Amino acid sequence: GVFNNYTIYATEDGKEFKKIASGNFVYPDGIKAKTVEFNATKMRGIKIETTDSITDVATAAEIKFHSEPPKKEAVKKAPVTGDGKSLEGVPFLDRTGWIASGKSFVAGSPMKILDGDTKTHWHSNYQAVDGVVTERDNPPYTLEITLPEAKVISGMSLHPRGDGMDVGKILK
Repeated sequence: GVFNNYTIYATEDGKEFKKIASGNFVYPDGIKAKTVEFNATKMRGIKIETTDSITDVATAAEIKFHSEPPKKEAVKKAPVTGDGKSLEGVPFLDRTGWIASGKSFVAGSPMKILDGDTKTHWHSNYQAVDGVVTERDNPPYTLEITLPEAKVISGMSLHPRGDGMDVGKILK
């Protein structure tokens, strides 16, 4: 479930989504939080889609949004801390009133990606017997986040599962 590829869409009116970013995650140093940068965009909703992942399922622990672009030289050190700011000192947006939904999920609500706890996570839908996945939804796996009002957003930080499991993490 580690995401391999992603596409991010934004909507200002809550109806029409436009692609603002896409790419692939690589993990040469192990599974760690990833930062995606895009042009600062005023939006009321954001949709994150993954079409490929390790173990053919998807999961994310936390998603935080940047209010301004991080400084390039600082991004190389490490992407985020747990105190509401990236290591570059860029504050994350307040997520009060935000709503997360997903096309496919299990292990609780997609709202777990907005709860501030990296030990909880959203996970795409699957069934397992004795630890072996026997049934699953097919990609793309989609998370949609709706804001109470349009905000300018310039990037996001994606935190992989914090429970020690290396399954279900977004690579692309």
